[in-house]
Amino acid sequence: MSIATICRLGALLGFLAIAPLCAAEEENPLEALRAAARSFVAQDLERSKDVIHIPPLDRRARVPACDGPLSFRWPFPSKATVEAYCASTQERLFLRVTYARSPEGPGAAGTAFQGWQVVEPHRAGDVLEQEDLTVAEGALSGRQPYRGPAPDSATRLKVLKPLEAGALLLQDSVRLERKVLRAQATLSAKLRLPHPQLTEAWVPAEGLPGDVLSPNAVPPLVALNRPLRAGSILRASDLSSATLVEKGQAVRVVLSQGAFVLEADLIAEEDGALGEVVIVLNPETGRRLRALVTGPGQAEHAP
Repeated sequence: MSIATICRLGALLGFLAIAPLCAAEEENPLEALRAAARSFVAQDLERSKDVIHIPPLDRRARVPACDGPLSFRWPFPSKATVEAYCASTQERLFLRVTYARSPEGPGAAGTAFQGWQVVEPHRAGDVLEQEDLTVAEGALSGRQPYRGPAPDSATRLKVLKPLEAGALLLQDSVRLERKVLRAQATLSAKLRLPHPQLTEAWVPAEGLPGDVLSPNAVPPLVALNRPLRAGSILRASDLSSATLVEKGQAVRVVLSQGAFVLEADLIAEEDGALGEVVIVLNPETGRRLRALVTGPGQAEHAP
């Protein structure tokens, strides 16, 4: 059961109460996801979609699989990232959000978002926090300000040039970096996560694929679906649901009959991931049952 599978576009857009797109095969589900996320941001912040930008996702990124409609929410207070998630499968994908105006709102006079200023002086190599910044004011003609998101728990701004108090952040004076998981050694396929050889690292955000995962965004009960080379950054496309029941393994199966609940140790006849149905064997009677995988070495009878 792959984490990165295509979900239904109609269900995706149904959450936003807007007309579903045609489900023709030529539709691009990633573009539909970007459009849905943009609509969510516009509705939630009561802003025009013209001032909201969702950067393109890497073509290898996948829309979270879901039996029902996807939902959207803000995972961080900066509102620089929006999360598309499925409540039933816990699969998710993070999308960056940038604004042509301040994320806090255009203000009473509708002032365009000019950029950011630092409150205190900073040296090259310093890391800026949200409290170090304030929205810039005044004309910025002929200058190239940094208009990206303020730092949050998954991103930071690295100072590249010394900044005086009140200085405007220019594109060449700071660098947006993301917290990622990087392999310290080559990791084999089917390896369960988390793993001690996957460690946190800060890397430049520019050029990163859209499905790169922050450490706190790795779903539970997952494994690598392919080898991960040393130095590689973990992506959603590297993951699939972990095998929780293995062929030939004893499985604790819950069998319910009305008010009675029984548990039995049966033998799995095939591998299974969370939510998959496998065949299990009672070695004493030779009877086979269908069982839904609910956890590591656990399942429940699925008539």
